[in-house]
Amino acid sequence: MNGATNDVQAEFAAILEELRVLATRAYRLEAAGSLHDAAHSRVRRVARELMNCVGDVQSAAFIQADWASEEEGNA
Repeated sequence: MNGATNDVQAEFAAILEELRVLATRAYRLEAAGSLHDAAHSRVRRVARELMNCVGDVQSAAFIQADWASEEEGNA
């Protein structure tokens, strides 16, 4: 892999870590049990959406890595 590809993969990894941290914090807040019902519902939805984002970013990272491998193979 070239330097640009490594930089892109590092960015994907950083984004994934940040999303995981945010999702964990949202789940922790939800589990605290001291939220108003409406706030609890919204926090739970945010946590789920963050985890969906993790899946989407992981998929994008895989696609990017696969494409970069093909590009290097064609070079």
